[in-house]
Amino acid sequence: MTGSIRPILLAGLLVVACGDDGAVTTATTTASSSTVASTATSTTASTATSTTASTATSTTASTASTLATTTTVATTLATTVAPPTTAEEPTTEAPTTTADRTSTVSVYLVRGERLGVSRRSVPVPAVLRGALVALLEGPNAAERAEGLTTAIPAGTRLRSVALADGLATIDLSTEFQSGGGTLSMSLRLAEVVFTATQFGNVARVALRLEGTPITVLGGEGLVLPDPLVRSSITHAVSGGILVNSPRPGATVRSPLVVTGEGDVYEGEFPLSVYRGSTEVAFVWGIRTGAWGTWAPFSVTIPLDLAPGPIRIVITDPNPCGDDPGCPPKIVTEIPLTLAASGAPLALTT
Repeated sequence: MTGSIRPILLAGLLVVACGDDGAVTTATTTASSSTVASTATSTTASTATSTTASTATSTTASTASTLATTTTVATTLATTVAPPTTAEEPTTEAPTTTADRTSTVSVYLVRGERLGVSRRSVPVPAVLRGALVALLEGPNAAERAEGLTTAIPAGTRLRSVALADGLATIDLSTEFQSGGGTLSMSLRLAEVVFTATQFGNVARVALRLEGTPITVLGGEGLVLPDPLVRSSITHAVSGGILVNSPRPGATVRSPLVVTGEGDVYEGEFPLSVYRGSTEVAFVWGIRTGAWGTWAPFSVTIPLDLAPGPIRIVITDPNPCGDDPGCPPKIVTEIPLTLAASGAPLALTT
């Protein structure tokens, strides 16, 4: 029996591989991941409101497979995913706290015409307020260099934020609704909703401008659901996959670890690694969220390659297929540089 097989991982399955020598190889490996919880506390300028948060840790395991190929590249792939947390459990993806009492949280900005994500350090314990303030500051120089922008108008201020029973009431200054068309309004709304709801005890958002509840945003008349949730934002704006790490343009080493969050059809999506036009690794069945629920993912991909440029290509599964009437597939590409094993890497945030 002869033939060649490219490395493929089917999450949760025992994979059987047949090499050129006719030998049949099976391998399964399990990996686990945990989500570390942080505390979300909100304060308000007009009323003294405080909320204490709870802590959550979620752990799950998934499957890895090692396949022998006819080339010199042997690739081992592992995927892990943490299940969605409940609305009462405050979490961010792997938040970190330093001695000066800050926590690293996600700030959702704009990349092209869809959401992008960055990481910022904010004071604790008021991480919800801190994340929103960081968002309204707009992208910093490093974020702009990697292509992140914002649809939120300059000068928009956070007047107050109050959290009760999973509902974050966010009061912004009137600049928030100035300028822009439907896409701009949809993007700025997505930036606020995703930044606020990254915390597990924030399930919903009520938006106010200058203290007044609003149901329509801007001159384009964008109608707002009440309350706002992540599923209120269409995938045309949010995409189905948001990659937290590695950052575009980063230098990485093998094994390549890709982390992020997603909400995709049937909760699984594929990832490829390319060098030039050649696909050097392919992973199918990376588990994440589905049916309107976002959940974190992590995949580890050892690469037996010489140093040089590579790119990650992630395709958002489309249940409609390739028919002409179907919406276009959303593809995310992240250019990277693969360093030699053991070579020092530049620090990134």
